[in-house]
Amino acid sequence: MEVQLFARHAKGVELTREGETIFPYIQQALGCIDKAEQQLQELKQLEGGHVTIGGSDSTFKHFVLPSIQRFQVRYPNIHIRLQHGSTPQIIEKLDNGSIDFGFVHLPVQARHVETQPFLSISSLFVVGEQNRELAGRPLLLEEVLDYPLITFSRTSSSTQFLHRLFERQGVHVQPDIEVGSVELLIECVKLGMGVAFVTKDFVLRELKKGELIPLEMKEPIEQRTIGIVKGAAVIVSC
Repeated sequence: MEVQLFARHAKGVELTREGETIFPYIQQALGCIDKAEQQLQELKQLEGGHVTIGGSDSTFKHFVLPSIQRFQVRYPNIHIRLQHGSTPQIIEKLDNGSIDFGFVHLPVQARHVETQPFLSISSLFVVGEQNRELAGRPLLLEEVLDYPLITFSRTSSSTQFLHRLFERQGVHVQPDIEVGSVELLIECVKLGMGVAFVTKDFVLRELKKGELIPLEMKEPIEQRTIGIVKGAAVIVSC
């Protein structure tokens, strides 16, 4: 069925009754297209939109926030969202699309994502004043187990790294106390509840004040890597 939308006459062209009926819908559709083109242009020039980043609270606090702050200063119109999670949770959030990219401890087993190194970190064993006698000489890993061992949850990358460290020496390790935050781990150690394994940057203030005491180990503890994990189509610049 053909419908005439325009009528021609000597003074030009005007809408027919049918044309006037559908014109508001066409006008609305064109407005949506214009708005979409504008938003795409803003995103292309980083003048608008939002980005959602995943990571642990400690990783954000000690390593990532300075980079986010520089990004915020450079692109003030980009809305930034931070989502908390462990490394497995960050991978899951990336899979379900709730984050654009995340910061995790490498390596990760997921092959469907891309990773790139961000920075290297050091880990160490620490004790409180009540266990200062441990700090007098280089220790074997087995000697640490003579004291209660304080770690993060067994699913954390730090604890998994610790297990691999002991396994290379043929030793099975079972933490005595598992905590969910750096703050709680620090308090447990300061109270003399045992030996803790922790990222050095997380406890620099306590080490400087003498509230925590680092242990010297005979076996070297290699550095770990924090990396950026993202989907193949996501480009990240830090």
